[in-house]
Amino acid sequence: MRHCGIVLALLLAAAGAEAQALAGLWGSPLYRAQLAVSGTTVTGAFTPADDPQAPAGQITGQLQPGGQAFTATWSRAVGPDIVRFQTYLKLAARDSLLTGYRWTEETTPASFALHRAVNGQVPVLIGQDDSGPTNTTTSTTTTTTTATTTNNTPVGTPNVQVTTCESVVDGQPQNVGDQFTAPKSIAAVVRFSGLPADSTLEWLWMLGGRQEAKFSKVVGGTGWHMHGLRSETAIIPGAYQLTVSLNGQVVARRTVTVRAPGGSTTTTSTTTPPSTPPGVEVTVCESAPGGVAQNPGTVFYQPKSLVCLVKHSNLPDNSELRWVWIRNGAKIADHTKTVSGTGWAYHGLSGMPAMTPGPYKVSLYARGSLVTTVALTVK
Repeated sequence: MRHCGIVLALLLAAAGAEAQALAGLWGSPLYRAQLAVSGTTVTGAFTPADDPQAPAGQITGQLQPGGQAFTATWSRAVGPDIVRFQTYLKLAARDSLLTGYRWTEETTPASFALHRAVNGQVPVLIGQDDSGPTNTTTSTTTTTTTATTTNNTPVGTPNVQVTTCESVVDGQPQNVGDQFTAPKSIAAVVRFSGLPADSTLEWLWMLGGRQEAKFSKVVGGTGWHMHGLRSETAIIPGAYQLTVSLNGQVVARRTVTVRAPGGSTTTTSTTTPPSTPPGVEVTVCESAPGGVAQNPGTVFYQPKSLVCLVKHSNLPDNSELRWVWIRNGAKIADHTKTVSGTGWAYHGLSGMPAMTPGPYKVSLYARGSLVTTVALTVK
């Protein structure tokens, strides 16, 4: 009996060691999380990786038998709403990686991973991004930009190249240049190599002194990422000022000129789709942490998720938003949510290891009226 007691004590000690291995600072391209373990209870706090000053969210979870895995609820206040999701995470490579999946009431499980911090720094591993495909590649081939460079600011950063174009397909810029006539999208592709872990790229788009879009991405090593503007009809004409920064320092400035079909760069009211009512803006993307669209578009390559993000303003109380998703002509999801005033909401689909290829459509209804239907392609 004494030997059995010794064995049991050793097993309990081993389980406790595994449980404590979960404690500490962890992170991903989306979040930074500080975990603590007490008995079988996991608690913690987390903040968005792109907004470390935001109010922290809370993590509450329970260890699974063996102490190497836990399930948890993550909750965070975003404006007047509380955003929640759940995770199952297991210690994959001891002291370095927690991997598993996350899900919400509206989405099926999708892959999720946290990397352990080393000396307070959380590594970002190329090709392992829990927000879905991020247009990052592990290829070491460097492609020289062919975009016009007269608008570049000398930056002395040889491992970052910026290309402006109309769209991007499989990492390849399409219709490279800095002047476009009635495009539905414009984009800036950034190729990088040899970057330290946790480097931050930022895109800033301005028009007439007004910020049109701002996006940041934590990267490292060698790869590429893009960000741009998109419209269901045509981008508003004008001279857009694009600034790309690396770790807070400007690496390129471009003027991207968008002209109307007749050649004018003057903004006209005809650029707003007449079918879109005031106060509702619809964007389809791969994810939308904090209401910020990630990789928006209409053609997606092996995405783990698709999200239809709705930003609304001045809506009456208890206005109903409704999302209807169609794949290959068959309805696969129908979701409604009640909103009021100004804010954002989304609904989406996910799949493992990637979503089923094919044609998709998502229709957005506001207060019973069709706002728009967006045709999508998953490859």
